[in-house]
Amino acid sequence: MSVNKVILLGNLGKDAEVKYSASGTAVCRFSLATNEIFKNKAGDVEKRTEWHSVVAFGRLGEVCGEYSAAWPAGSPLPGTPLPATCGS
Repeated sequence: MSVNKVILLGNLGKDAEVKYSASGTAVCRFSLATNEIFKNKAGDVEKRTEWHSVVAFGRLGEVCGEYSAAWPAGSPLPGTPLPATCGS
């Protein structure tokens, strides 16, 4: 089994949504926007935004839900990496 780790620093796209599975496990979902600023071939500065769907389970899901109440959508999230399942 291999494990991949990703650290995303960006802005909260929408408020986190916490639901509970039938077994009582917390599942927190939210979107995160990351920005990349670069120069294109013509030398012009471009900014690209990429959206990521983030899902956190168990106690981590509960914590994400609790902390998201402190940060409204659009605000930058603190720079603490979270071991969550991420996909674009």
